[in-house]
This record gives sequence, C-alpha cells and structure tokens, in this order.
Amino acid sequence: AFEKASASLPNDAQLLADYADSLAMTGGRQFDPKAAELVDKALKADPNNHKALLLAGTVAFDKGDYQLAIRHWERVQGMLPSNSDLVRAIASNIAEARTLLEKQKPAS
Repeated sequence: AFEKASASLPNDAQLLADYADSLAMTGGRQFDPKAAELVDKALKADPNNHKALLLAGTVAFDKGDYQLAIRHWERVQGMLPSNSDLVRAIASNIAEARTLLEKQKPAS
C-alpha cells in the first residue's frame, strides 16, 4: 500500500517517512537501502519533517556516522516541546552517539 501511495505522492514527506519506518520495522535491526533512500527523499521533500529527521539520525547512527546522527537528532529536538517524552528519548540517543563518537577519536 505504501509503495502505491508513494508512487502517487512522490513528494509527500510524511508518507515517505512512514513508508521507510514500516520497512525498517520489518527489516530487522538496521535500515535496508530502500528505507534509507526513502528517508533521504522525505528530507528532500521537507527538511523539517520530524519523523524523517528522527529516521535519518537512526540511519546515520547505524552506519557509525555519529556526528551526523547527532545533527539530525538535535535539529528535531529543537522543534519539539522541551518537556516531551520524545525529547528525553532523543537526548538519550544523542548521549549514546556522543559516547560512541568519543570512542572513535584516536587516543593522543
């Protein structure tokens, strides 16, 4: 159903993000290339789509690009009410990404 709908509405960021999310849920731990491509399309259609930004952060995190994940998550975090449960969950994701980013840095 998502495939047909996205063919009819190729620039609907929310639809593309929902489609990517549904593929990710059935695809296991990491995003498959199709889901990641849909996230990119969603962000091109609407760079401020909350779900697409959250998913883009997850795609980047899964690839080990913690800096990019942090940027996506901080961006969406700034768009949401500061006292929401989602903001707290995003903050936890950002903290984990920062920890992993620190571990990537070469020891001096």
